[in-house]
Amino acid sequence: MKKIILTFILSIVTITYSNNALYAGVSQADNEKANLHYGLALKALNEKQHEKANKYINKAISIDPNNSKFYNLRCECKNKLKDYEGAIEDCKKAINL
Repeated sequence: MKKIILTFILSIVTITYSNNALYAGVSQADNEKANLHYGLALKALNEKQHEKANKYINKAISIDPNNSKFYNLRCECKNKLKDYEGAIEDCKKAINL
């Protein structure tokens, strides 16, 4: 049941939040670094390297903790790693940003 709810929440977050613009307090250089890590995480996730994807997306979040698409991707990573509670928390965080 949690997996179905999580999939539904993830779908809503994905539809609702597209790419985010630069946030106040994040330089363009940091934004580029964060997006590089996001891209690496996305690539790793697509290659079913879930632990590696989680590592990269955590780095992106550490650079820019106010980007909802990063939490959305980490939610997907945690879901694949069967960390359903963590995935739900990241979905909530993405929605609240």
